[in-house]
Amino acid sequence: MIRMLAVCAVLLLGGCARLRKPKPVPPKVVVLPPQTPEVKEHAPMPPPPPVATTSPPATKLPPEVVQAPQPEPPKVTPPPKPAPRTRRQPAPVAANPTPQPPPAAGTPPAPPPQLTAIVSPEEQQRLNTAIDQSVKNAETDLARVGDRRLRGQQGANLRRAKSFLRQAQETRGDDLATALALAQRAETLARDLAASLR
Repeated sequence: MIRMLAVCAVLLLGGCARLRKPKPVPPKVVVLPPQTPEVKEHAPMPPPPPVATTSPPATKLPPEVVQAPQPEPPKVTPPPKPAPRTRRQPAPVAANPTPQPPPAAGTPPAPPPQLTAIVSPEEQQRLNTAIDQSVKNAETDLARVGDRRLRGQQGANLRRAKSFLRQAQETRGDDLATALALAQRAETLARDLAASLR
């Protein structure tokens, strides 16, 4: 029995030791004094032995000193002076300016100029032919639909196709590319509408 208690006590104490986290040990900092490099003194070297020469000793001339030319300092030019400002003279005012009459209340202001692409005569011919073909196809498909009673989406598509045809004819004189796009939309809507009624 005592043995069992001893074994249990050892196991319990051993388990507790495993569950405990060891305390972190702070790192030891060792400060070393700065080291000075050791200087070893060497014995002086003996002078080289004299060299025997057969030529007569030359007279020593002082070395010629050549001075390098001094670079010239860069020339600093002051920045150019700005031109003096001149005052604008106000535009002359007419003695009796004629006031512009205000636009009439019922007339809308002139529309701003529109930018259009410059199209060659060949391109104009091609666009006009394509517009004519799309308009003809759309009108043929709309004639097939006739006066049928259409409901919901079919009625909306019929109104859109007719609107696109009208807009294509209106813009044809100003912008051929836009007119072609509108005619093609009308053609597509009319074709789909006619196919849905077969």
